[in-house]
Amino acid sequence: MSVEDSFVPSLAPAEASGVGSGERIFPPLNGITFSSWIYIEELSDKRVDPHPIRLLDYHKDDQLRWNRPERPEHSAFGVPHDQISPIDRSLLISTAEHDLAGLDLEEAKGSSDTTSRVALADVIILNQWTHLSVVLTRAVLKHSHIAVYLNGSLIHADKLHYILPNAGGAAANLAQTQGVHAMVGTPPYLRRPSRLRWKLSNMHLIEDSLSQDGVRLIYSLHPYYIGNFQTVGLEGGPLVPEEKVAFSLSASSTSELTLYKIRSMYSKRDSELISALLGISVHDNTTPLRVVPNGVLHANGTARSFGAVIMGYLGMRTFSPCPVSRLIESVGGSAPLFGLIVMATDSQELYASLKALVSAAKANSSLYTSMNNTRAYQTVAMLLEEKCHLMNSHILHLVLSLVGTLDTSKEMVAIPNITAFEDLLCDLDVWRNAPADMHRLLYEHLYELLTDQRKENLSVIRNSPLLSRILYTLFDQPQLIKTTNDIVFNLLSAIMQPLTDRTSLLKIGQFIAATLPLKGDDAETRYAFQMADLLPDVMSAAYENNDVTVTYLIYVRNRLLNMLANFLAHSNPQLYLQMSEQIVRVLGFDWILALFSPGVHPCTIFIGFRILSPSSITTTSWSSSKTALRTVAGSPTQTRSSGIA
Repeated sequence: MSVEDSFVPSLAPAEASGVGSGERIFPPLNGITFSSWIYIEELSDKRVDPHPIRLLDYHKDDQLRWNRPERPEHSAFGVPHDQISPIDRSLLISTAEHDLAGLDLEEAKGSSDTTSRVALADVIILNQWTHLSVVLTRAVLKHSHIAVYLNGSLIHADKLHYILPNAGGAAANLAQTQGVHAMVGTPPYLRRPSRLRWKLSNMHLIEDSLSQDGVRLIYSLHPYYIGNFQTVGLEGGPLVPEEKVAFSLSASSTSELTLYKIRSMYSKRDSELISALLGISVHDNTTPLRVVPNGVLHANGTARSFGAVIMGYLGMRTFSPCPVSRLIESVGGSAPLFGLIVMATDSQELYASLKALVSAAKANSSLYTSMNNTRAYQTVAMLLEEKCHLMNSHILHLVLSLVGTLDTSKEMVAIPNITAFEDLLCDLDVWRNAPADMHRLLYEHLYELLTDQRKENLSVIRNSPLLSRILYTLFDQPQLIKTTNDIVFNLLSAIMQPLTDRTSLLKIGQFIAATLPLKGDDAETRYAFQMADLLPDVMSAAYENNDVTVTYLIYVRNRLLNMLANFLAHSNPQLYLQMSEQIVRVLGFDWILALFSPGVHPCTIFIGFRILSPSSITTTSWSSSKTALRTVAGSPTQTRSSGIA
């Protein structure tokens, strides 16, 4: 941008220029508002190549003075928004007349009545889109007022002389032969090498002074907004009348024309001005010119400029200012983001690639919907399973953010995306080869979801395959007990809290039955009674090839049985009866009797008696268990004669 510029011919057209009918008065009678989005990549060095950022520069000139393109000596005047200084990054605003369009205001001499300096060094950030708006309000009996807004916030207010209607003191009738033109960037005759690089996404000039609310509304539309503010006001109405919008330039709309086409399509006078600046024939039909059309050319009102012509022989790159999250759909959607995960070779690369996926899914609603519809979270789970050895706590937090269960702004977090929750968090095979601490952190997070007083979370988790996956993990990966000892049983207890569902109770019952010893095996009877005495052996076992030990089976079984016994012992009478009835109906009375089989660990028998206490078996279930009790006590005849009924 330091060696090129854009020329806007006939911004305030005279009778023979511009597109449309009538003449546009400049400066406007009530005031003027300049609005633009700026992106500064690199600033020039004030000691080596000081180069200002020329945002906009208006000038008036007659036709004869454009015949010397090498350095046109035309009358020019500053505008209420001009340059960002290369010295201290200040915005220099001038309404005074200058001898040369595009002159560096640091070198020009201006009075305080016509020049204002706004410090931007502390508020403008490189490599970030910044919205700049300058509002000049005209006053008749006193100084006009200028206000500068950055990202919707007022940062400067000052008194400043308004723009002179006739620059250079020319007679009013000269306005018939002169028009007002503008330049964005560095004019060709001031080009020199510089490291300055900056962009504009859109630019608007409104012939009225906007309020702070209006400026804030424009800022909320973001850099990729394309329009003229006709549907963004209250109740979908216009922010400003369309005849007040002098020009609207957007980098997303460009075209290629020649001088001959401009002459035939728009204005002969405009083509002559462009011809003088470029030094080519006005009838040229071969040299391509990049044109940014005026987006408000079709609207009501007097004549307007047809757009901005890119000046210079190097051309200029054009772009559509759009967030990456919006552009990702045009290059394959989530597929290239999955490719980044596949190519990750260390934890840092995996974190960065997963961060890109999370950011895109949160910022792009259509991408988020597409991932849900295609169950793309299963693909993410498969990719993470292959990268499990690279997992750490930061990557786990990103996964939780992708699922949506990690929201620090809320005291109680619901599970917003059941599909992602089941595919990423409930599928514990994803974390099989991850460090043991990752399992502990995952269990702790799931436990928090169940203990935040949200019944919806409990219902979702009970309907998910999480309980089955945890029980499978207890069998398949016994070494995890060393890091997840308490939290895994706390999590199971939270899932099984009264009154549990029949499916969950059946899964726990079948798991406990699978840990019972085979008939004739009395190895369990030789181990200590207390679970605290068994714990050191459980923690010190090697678990080679993921083989479970007898001590491990006893410990896990007794912890789960103790959980059920505590539920019965600490429930109110009504819940107590319901749980007892549910155990007998779902698991059967023979499941309880299996706990008393020969060779079973003594502590298992003890907890079985706690569950089998007379108050644990309801009246309705007692009659169905008569036969089983008689079998334990002896023959049916002997039981009947002993008076049991």
